[in-house]
Amino acid sequence: MSIIDEFKTHTQNNFTFSEFQNKACDAIVEKKHVLVTAHTGSGKTLPAEFAIYYFVHVLKKRVIYTSPIKALSNQKYKEFKEKYPNMEIGILTGDIKHNPEANVLIMTTEILQNHCFKQKNRGLYLDFEMNIENDLGCVIFDEVHYIDDMDRGTIWEQTMMMLPNHVPYVMLSATIGQKEQFAKWIEVLTKKEVVICHHDKRVVPLHFYEYFTLPRKYVDTIKEKTKKQLFIEKTSKTLQVIKTPQQFHYDILNKTKQCTKELHKDRYQVAQKYVINECLHELRDKDMFPCLLFVFSRKQVEHIATQITTSLYLEGEKEAYIESFVRQKIVNTFSNWREYVALPEYRFYVDLLEKGIGIHHAGMLPIFREIMEILYEQKHIKCLIATETFAIGLNMPTRTVLFQSLYKHDGTQRRLLQSHEFTQMSGRAGRRNLDTIGHVVLLTNLYEPPTENEYNTLLYSGPKVLKSKFRITYHLLLNYLHEYTENDFVSLVQTSMMNNDIDSQIQQSNKVLTNLMEKCQEYEKILEALPFDATNFFQTYVNLLEKNKTAKNKERKQIKRQLMQIEDQESQKIKQKPIYDNWVLCKQDIEKETQTKQYAEQYIYNQIHGMYQLLKDNHFMDEANKPTQKGLNACYVHELPCLVFCDFYDTFRKCSAYNEVDILCILSCFYDLKVKDDFKIQHPSILKEELQYINERINIYTETELSYHLYITCQYKLQYDLMDSMKIWYEEVDNIDKSNSFFADLKLYKDIYIGDFMKCCMKMVNLCNELIIFGQNDSNYEFVEKITTIQHNIQKNIVTNQSFYL
Repeated sequence: MSIIDEFKTHTQNNFTFSEFQNKACDAIVEKKHVLVTAHTGSGKTLPAEFAIYYFVHVLKKRVIYTSPIKALSNQKYKEFKEKYPNMEIGILTGDIKHNPEANVLIMTTEILQNHCFKQKNRGLYLDFEMNIENDLGCVIFDEVHYIDDMDRGTIWEQTMMMLPNHVPYVMLSATIGQKEQFAKWIEVLTKKEVVICHHDKRVVPLHFYEYFTLPRKYVDTIKEKTKKQLFIEKTSKTLQVIKTPQQFHYDILNKTKQCTKELHKDRYQVAQKYVINECLHELRDKDMFPCLLFVFSRKQVEHIATQITTSLYLEGEKEAYIESFVRQKIVNTFSNWREYVALPEYRFYVDLLEKGIGIHHAGMLPIFREIMEILYEQKHIKCLIATETFAIGLNMPTRTVLFQSLYKHDGTQRRLLQSHEFTQMSGRAGRRNLDTIGHVVLLTNLYEPPTENEYNTLLYSGPKVLKSKFRITYHLLLNYLHEYTENDFVSLVQTSMMNNDIDSQIQQSNKVLTNLMEKCQEYEKILEALPFDATNFFQTYVNLLEKNKTAKNKERKQIKRQLMQIEDQESQKIKQKPIYDNWVLCKQDIEKETQTKQYAEQYIYNQIHGMYQLLKDNHFMDEANKPTQKGLNACYVHELPCLVFCDFYDTFRKCSAYNEVDILCILSCFYDLKVKDDFKIQHPSILKEELQYINERINIYTETELSYHLYITCQYKLQYDLMDSMKIWYEEVDNIDKSNSFFADLKLYKDIYIGDFMKCCMKMVNLCNELIIFGQNDSNYEFVEKITTIQHNIQKNIVTNQSFYL
C-alpha cells in the first residue's frame, strides 16, 4: 500500500486526488518544499493534512502550522480536533497557549518568528519547547501570500530566513502572479527544490451579475418618453448577468451608467434600504441563499442589518429555536455565560438571527463573531453582512456574494478595490459539491459606476505578484548579533527577497544607463560635427537665458540686448539648440539614474550601519557591535516600541515609583485605537511628565531614523483615549451591571466597540507576558509582581481568551 493510500485509509478519504494534490503529496514524501496555489474550495488544504500525517505518524516528527490571524488559528484548531480526534494538537496565539508539547502546533506566524529569534538568542524564554533542528518535520504556511502584506509581510520573510535549511515548507496560497519568482527565492534561500502545484481552474465557476432597481412610483412620475423607456427597460430585469467565464456584457453596465446620469440630473437617489430589501427578496425567491454581503465599514454593517425589514426565511421555514440554540451554546461552553447574555449586543444579534440575518466585523466580541460563523456554516443564516476580513481564510459555505460598493477607504483615501481584493472576496461564492455555479452580485444603485477600463481591471487583471516587504528591524539586529557577527548579519539580510528586488533594480539601472549613454554619445557626435563650437556657444546662450529670468532693471536690459544680438546674428546656430537640449537632458538623466543605482547598491550597508549608530548612541549596543544588557532587554518587547520603552524604564527608576494603575495607564497610551476626532483626548490629565518624556523619545528616534535614511520604525503617536477607561475597568468594574454600564458609556461617549476594548485588554495581557519575562531577566521582581497583578485584574467578566473553537 502506498503512503497516499495509507493516508486515505487513516483519514477515511475515498475520493480521487486531483493532479495537483498528487503532485504535492509526492513532493512532501521527497521532503521538498511545496507551493500550492489554487482558488478557494479547490482542496489546497489536503496536501497540508497529508504532510501532518506523513511527518507525525510515519516519521515521528513534529509539525508547525502557521496562519496569519488568530481567528483562523482558532478555527483551524477546531477543524483538526474534530477531523483527527486521536491526534495531539496544540495552539499558540499570544493570548492562548494550549498543549504546547503537542506534535502538531497551530500558531500565528509571529509566534514562530519569536521562537526563531529566541533560539538564536539562547538566553531568552521560549513560548514552546522544540528542537527545531532535529524534531521539526515541516512548517505549513497557510495563506503564504501574506508575505506581501505591507505591515506584517516582513514577519513571514524573516521567519523563512531563520528556519533551518533542511526543514521543508508546505506553502498554501491563493493564486499569485509570477509564482516561479517566489519559488526561486525559496530555493536559493534554503538550497532545496520548490515544487509548484498550481490549480487555476475554479471547481465552481463564477457568474457576475448587476442588480439595479428603481421604485415604480418614481418611474411613473417621469414625463420624458425616452428617459421613461430607458428606466422601464432597465428595471424590467433587475438581476442581469454581466460576466460569465466566456464573455463580459459591458453594454448592460453602460446602460446602468446612463440611468445613473439621468438620476443625478433629477437629483434622485434610490434609498439603500429599498435596494437591499428588494435584492434579498429576489435572491430568496431564486434560491440564491446563503449570501454574503460585503460592506467596507463596521457601522454600515450594523446599519444595513437593521434596514432589512422582513424575515429572509421562506414561509414555514423560520427556525424558532435560534435564540435557545445560541443561548444554550453559550451556557454549555462558558461558566460566565450570564455576562454574555446580559449584554445589549446579545439581544441585538439574536433579533437579527431570528430573521435569518447575521453580521461579522472586528469590533464584535470574538464569541459573537464565532456564533455567526457557526450558524452560517450550519446554514441557519440566510444573509451574512460582513467586512472584508471575513474573506481571509475562513472557509464558509456561500452560494452568492454581494458587493454594496466597489470602493473602500484604505486609511489614506477612498479608492476602487484592487483586483486581488475583489478576487479574494468574490471567490467565496460557490460551494463545492453543492453548487454548479457561484453568484457574485454588484449592487450598482449604491455606488458611482467605474469606467469600462476599471471594470476590466477589476474582473480580468492577473493575480498579484508577491513583493518583498522585508525590513531590518531592531529585534532582528539585536537578536542576531547576540550570537553572530556583523558579517553574518549582512549575509542574512542578503538572503532576503528584498535583496533580489535590489539586484533587479541595479540590473534595471544598468540597462537604463547603457541606453542613456548610447543616446548621449549620438548627441555628442552630432554636436561635434557642427561647423562651430556648439557646446560653448549653447552654454553661453543658455546661461544668458537663465540670468534674464532673475536679473533686475539695468542688468536685465543689458542681457536682453545681448540675447537679441545673438538671435539676430546666429539664428542658424540657434536652430540646432534642440540637439543640445536633448544632450543636456540625457546627461541629467544619467546623473539621476547613477544616483538611483548607487542608492540601491549601498542600501543594505547604509541601513545596517545607520541602525548600528543609533543603537550605540542610545546604549543598546557596545563598540564591539554586541547588544548591551539594555539591548537584550529590548529583545523581549514586541508589543511596544522597544527602544522607547527601555529608555522610559531606565530613566524612571525601573518603574519603582508607580503602582499598577499608573503602569496600566501608561501602557494603554501605546494602543492604536481608532477614536473619532470629536471624541479624542488631546492631552493627558495624569502622568504628564512621563508621557511627555515618552513623546520626546519617540520624536528623537523618528528624527534620527530620518537623518540616517532608515525605515521609520517608531511611527507611534501616543493616544490618551483609554487611560480613564482602563482605570475604571481595573478599579471599579466588579459585576455584570457595572460592566454593562461601562461598555454602554464606552460606546456612547467614545464610540468604541466592545470588541475593540477587549482586543486592547488582550493585547495588554500579551504585553504583560513579555514584561514579566523582561522584569525577570532584569531581576526586577517588584516590577514582575506589579505586571502579574495587572495581567490578572484586567482579565475579568467578558475580557478573556474564551472561544467556541478551543
